[in-house]
Amino acid sequence: MIHLPYDNLWLNFAATAVKYPENIALRCNSTVLTYHQLRILVDARASALSRESGLRPGSRVLLLLERGTAFIVTALALWKLGCTMIPLDAGLTPIGRTRQVADEAHCDLLIVTTAEAAAELKSTARRVIGVEDLPGLENLQKPIEDELTLQRDGLPAPAYIMFTSGSSGRPKGVVVSHANVINVLEHFSEELGSDWGRLLAVTTFQFDISVLEYMLPLSTGRECIIADSKTCRNGPKILSMLIEESVDVMQATPTMWQLLIAAGLLKRAEELSPRLKILCGGEPFPATLRSLCEISPMVLNCYGPTETTIWSSTHRVLPDGDGPVPIGRPIRKTRFEISDSGELLIGGAGVALGYFQRTAAPSRPLDGFSGDGWYATGDRVRVDDDGNYIYLGRLNDSQVKLRGYRIELGEVEKALSQHLDDQCQCAVVPHKSHLAAFITGDSSCLDVPRLRQELGKVLPPYMVPTWFTALQALPVTSNGKLDRKALAAYPVTEARKSKASNGGARERIRACVNLVLGFDVVDDASLASQGVTSLLAVILVETLSEALGVVVDVEHVFAHACAASFFDYVEELAATKTATAAMAVKNRVKKKSKKLDPFMSACQDGSVLHLYTPEEIREKGVSLTDRFGSSPFHYAAGAGQLEVCRTLLAVGGDPFYCDNKSGRNALHWAARNGRVGMIDWLLVDCGLPVDSETKDGTTPLQLACWGGFPAMCDVLVARRADVHHVNKWGCIVTHFAALSGQLETVKWCSTVLEPEELARGNDQGHTAFHKAAYGGHKDICEWLLTFDVFKRLRATADVRGQTPAILARKGGHDELAKFLDECT
Repeated sequence: MIHLPYDNLWLNFAATAVKYPENIALRCNSTVLTYHQLRILVDARASALSRESGLRPGSRVLLLLERGTAFIVTALALWKLGCTMIPLDAGLTPIGRTRQVADEAHCDLLIVTTAEAAAELKSTARRVIGVEDLPGLENLQKPIEDELTLQRDGLPAPAYIMFTSGSSGRPKGVVVSHANVINVLEHFSEELGSDWGRLLAVTTFQFDISVLEYMLPLSTGRECIIADSKTCRNGPKILSMLIEESVDVMQATPTMWQLLIAAGLLKRAEELSPRLKILCGGEPFPATLRSLCEISPMVLNCYGPTETTIWSSTHRVLPDGDGPVPIGRPIRKTRFEISDSGELLIGGAGVALGYFQRTAAPSRPLDGFSGDGWYATGDRVRVDDDGNYIYLGRLNDSQVKLRGYRIELGEVEKALSQHLDDQCQCAVVPHKSHLAAFITGDSSCLDVPRLRQELGKVLPPYMVPTWFTALQALPVTSNGKLDRKALAAYPVTEARKSKASNGGARERIRACVNLVLGFDVVDDASLASQGVTSLLAVILVETLSEALGVVVDVEHVFAHACAASFFDYVEELAATKTATAAMAVKNRVKKKSKKLDPFMSACQDGSVLHLYTPEEIREKGVSLTDRFGSSPFHYAAGAGQLEVCRTLLAVGGDPFYCDNKSGRNALHWAARNGRVGMIDWLLVDCGLPVDSETKDGTTPLQLACWGGFPAMCDVLVARRADVHHVNKWGCIVTHFAALSGQLETVKWCSTVLEPEELARGNDQGHTAFHKAAYGGHKDICEWLLTFDVFKRLRATADVRGQTPAILARKGGHDELAKFLDECT
């Protein structure tokens, strides 16, 4: 069993620096520091902080810094002084939330990235300084100063306070000791073995698992390579670092590993270090990531809440296996128990000291801390036959984990309620991996842009709801409590105002984003706040490239303040292309199938979004047709599957594409099948002409009449469809309405046409009366005979000399033929 020499993170680093002075300790971009150089910088910064800021053992210091060496140097300097660090990520934390954390922690000092941030936070603590004001690389030639010694009187101050979302409406701080962290470091020093030298750090410093990334190498003489914030959002760049730096250890969430796989990780296995060890945690481990075993001799699924320090269990993932990947077994000096309700209880050396300025006792547990050394996680688990623990989900619905972030819904609700009228109530629930807010009151008074802006001042982007929906009242359970499960089933609404589409380009861009996110995006919120992660950004730029032929850098996905601005940017790029993507994909629909492909059926019933991966949808959606040349787009439009159509549009499907048999496009298919919900999207957003014609000149309105859908006819006429259009065979709407056999549709035609035009004959001499007779529709014939014009034409023969009675007999409708004979 491996033991670090001291019970203090600073002392362990200092001892390592003495032992390996010339080893590289830290690397970030062009900055490379040996252990000796890092020790010099830490000493200089500690001296400055003690002398100029009056820090003493036990002082609490908030760090609002970007990713880089400055953060590590400052953290070590604080630990040398016996201070407690409170880390926040400058890229994720708004100023309002920084004030909240500083107030909660009663900070003695704030060290921030920029002078602007320092000016905004001046009133928050005794002192706020910019990190650029502290000693930096210019001190590398100075000798190590030894006059500062570690305070050893009494209990040492905690190492850090990690703030998480709080159910009371304000963030709560988990107080973690040096001993808590050192236990984790010792465990992973042993589990990872000795055959590694470089660790790539990619986790934001305000998440506790980042402490493992920099303190494990710095406590054992190895090298920590820090990826900057931009690199952490770019899969290809991280992959390049893994290869070029011969990285031996990397820890990341499943989402990050999926980002790397999308960037080609598995295909470049031979270029990776053969010793690469993979740590994965923070979210449930998807079975698809078992493929990481192909490129690594060790893949660990790690589990642990912040309250029990970094990780509490690990499981060695195998390439094959059925069912969920276990969270494994407890790490060293850690104990697991399962309560009667199935909740996981964690005890041992990793259990944190508690929440800042909140105390618990065995008789009065507090938010999971029992007061006797156990923490109740709120997670349901079971033990499998091999003794491994399996994660089953959360016990209650007030705390959720979305896209890797832990969120207390009560904190979001309290922040939201501060910007609502006193009589309004609000509740927040998870919806499609995002948050949906429901507010009682009049929807016309719901100022969504203002609410989103105000919440963004005090909440990180991942805690700002994506949807805001007005309700008359919130649902409650039988005992009068908020029923979150019922609320989660409510439909959400979005108040977005879309710009008019330009030849369908803007809607194609929107469809790409909707495909990637899985829901209709909101224009006035940033893509990042709506859940576009680094992985999704990579998929998005690839999807845009496929659909529009544009090249969008990943950074631009995050650079725009709102989705509408991003749409503008991409639309401008698309406008510079010499040919539209729609024209380009027309010639790609080639692969015909004599037997209906299951993909077509899945497009009809909507299951394609669940049964097929985005890659499969991209491939089949633009290349597959049936034996008549009909595309997946046609099947989805004909079935009214709007979300499927949006998805197909995003991957390059073309609503303008016409089948080979009749020359029908998506609008024709929707109209023929009465899919009213498709019409506005196809006409307004995709730009299809309302009177687009098939091979024989038939329009969507005529097809809607043939299908017998008066409501569809109303919609098309409201969109200026031509009710007088004559197709190649001389037919008008009444001919198609009579063919449908639907009397109501024939009656509809009489509301838009004069009687004489209603009785118009086609090139064969057939009127609507002839069509109804041939089809055996006696009710239509009887109703038409109420018009004088049809009474005069009831015995009129067509060009072949066939009267309506003859046509009825020819169609096998003898009773109708007898009725018509009697009428004449």
